[in-house]
Amino acid sequence: MLREREYLAAQLKELGFLVINSEANCLLVEVDRYFRSSTELIKKLNKFEANVVDGKWFPNLGNRFIRISPSHHEINQRFIEILKNLISKNRNR
Repeated sequence: MLREREYLAAQLKELGFLVINSEANCLLVEVDRYFRSSTELIKKLNKFEANVVDGKWFPNLGNRFIRISPSHHEINQRFIEILKNLISKNRNR
């Protein structure tokens, strides 16, 4: 799973997201660069059955962060593609 965690972190950073450095398996990612809130992004992700945890459920994070758990490579690739598509749609509003 370490390889997939590193893959996701690199892909998210390449897209311009802030990924908080940590030793945890999950990634904490700031999303307000492209989305109004973590809740807005999660609603969009759920339409594609892509599940992440809303930062609003963690003390002091508010609605700017999501927590992502790495999975199998194919699932992680699909998640990144979904995210790219959502970013593109947001830019074209």
